[in-house]
Amino acid sequence: MLVRVNAAGTPWHEADLAACAALLLAAIMMPKAETAAGVAHAAKASGHPVLALIETVWGLRAIDAIAEAATRLAFGSIDFGSIDCAADIGADHVRESLLLARSLLVVASRPTDRPAPLDGVTDAINDAEALSGDCRHARALGMGGKLLIHPAQVPGARQAFAPGRR
Repeated sequence: MLVRVNAAGTPWHEADLAACAALLLAAIMMPKAETAAGVAHAAKASGHPVLALIETVWGLRAIDAIAEAATRLAFGSIDFGSIDCAADIGADHVRESLLLARSLLVVASRPTDRPAPLDGVTDAINDAEALSGDCRHARALGMGGKLLIHPAQVPGARQAFAPGRR
C-alpha cells in the first residue's frame, strides 16, 4: 500500500508523515515535491521510501537532486501544465507542452538507477482509446508506468505497461 500525503508547507504535512510512520507501507507519495531536502525529510519522518510527484516548475528545476533523494519520480501533469486547474506553467494539458518535463523526469531517473518514472493521469475516465494513446506515448518516452484516477483504467494501463510491450 502507498499513501499520498499532503504537500510540504501545508498544515497537515507533518501529521501525515507521523501517521504514516505507524503504518506498514510500501512507500509514500509526496505531492508538489520541490526540493531534495523536503523529500529526504519526508522519508526520514515517515520511515518509508518516497515517490516524488513533480507538479511544479520548482520541482522540475531541482529534478536531479530530487531523483537522488526519492525512490521514484512521478509526473503530476495536470497540476504542472493544465490551465484548467490553476496549474504552474499555464499551458494546455497536451503532449507537446509537457514533452520537456516528461523527458527530464526520464533523464533524471537513469543516472540514479531509479525505476523509470510514472506518467501523470489521463482524466478521460471512460475513454479507453485516450488512455491507450497516453500509455503508448509515455512508454515511447521511457516512462515505466502511469498514475490512474479510476479503477476502470487499471486493465488498460496494466496491458500497456506489461513486460515486453512497446
